[in-house]
Amino acid sequence: MTTQASQGIDTAIKIGLVVLLALWVFQIAAPFISPIVWAGIIAIAVYPIFTLVKRKTGLSNGLSSTIVTLTLLAI
Repeated sequence: MTTQASQGIDTAIKIGLVVLLALWVFQIAAPFISPIVWAGIIAIAVYPIFTLVKRKTGLSNGLSSTIVTLTLLAI
């Protein structure tokens, strides 16, 4: 029952709302992107130290990660 123009307008409104929502979500998430990237970089860089401490001491994952974290905080 709807005309071709009416369907086009309806589709344009839906696309516009999706784009607006995507921009809004990005604007909310933007402050968190940099810390998340740095957390990934630090985790990848420190993982070999963690495995070395775990292998040398034979401690559990939790204790080994605590030792590495406290050591890095002291530096």
